Amino acid sequence: MKKEITLHNYQVSYEQCDNAELRIDPLSKYKLSGGQREFSDILPAFSLSVYSTYNLAHSDSGILAE
Repeated sequence: MKKEITLHNYQVSYEQCDNAELRIDPLSKYKLSGGQREFSDILPAFSLSVYSTYNLAHSDSGILAE
């Protein structure tokens, strides 16, 4: 049996880049069941999107947004 994997989506849009209140928190998460190798998502134009198995929060030690 293959285990389920959760991907957390971190995303910053172009408009947010200069925002002093920018927070790095997961926007959404995707669960991939055993053997599933792909999924789809809609990305905003001019954004940076990262999908990770790490569940990081803005308040976690070592997370910076400058």
